[in-house]
Amino acid sequence: MAELLNAINKWDHSASLAINQAGTDWLDPLFIAISGELTWIPFYLFVLFAVFHFFGWKEMLFSLIAGILCLSLTDSISVHAFKEVFERLRPCHELPFADQLRVVDGCGGQYGFVSSHAANTAGFASLMILVLRNKTKLALPILLFWCLLVGYSRIYLGVHFLGDVVAGSLLGLFIGSFIGSLFHFWLLKPKFE
Repeated sequence: MAELLNAINKWDHSASLAINQAGTDWLDPLFIAISGELTWIPFYLFVLFAVFHFFGWKEMLFSLIAGILCLSLTDSISVHAFKEVFERLRPCHELPFADQLRVVDGCGGQYGFVSSHAANTAGFASLMILVLRNKTKLALPILLFWCLLVGYSRIYLGVHFLGDVVAGSLLGLFIGSFIGSLFHFWLLKPKFE
């Protein structure tokens, strides 16, 4: 078992380093913006407007509440149940690995498993995919692309390993799907029929 974990860890390091070192100075500002927490507020508002467009005010308000609940859960669980428990160093804190990285915009906190950015985006995306699934086929590709872009940016910037992003995405997918399922069955079921 230890050998398997070692092999996975080596692969994770290699893949993360390859993504990070593929970066270029002219793309750095773009990926800093993609990782920015305030950058995506217009996107969140657009998604909520889509819910309003297809369902109305009541469902939009419930979507807003469900989205806030989802983001609160993914953020707090990613920190308290993972980062503080596993204490896996971010790549930019892990020596000698850190010496090979392009750290583009600071390192962030000490621990990186799981990525809160990935958990938050995957949670919100999976929630909204479930809410909008019967109304537009664009929700899935747009929200999936957004998740991949934000996750990639975290590795690009040198603040997370690929494994941190994948695990964070899975956590967010689980939480968002759970909240989305409750939302669908309790609040929107009559609208879908």
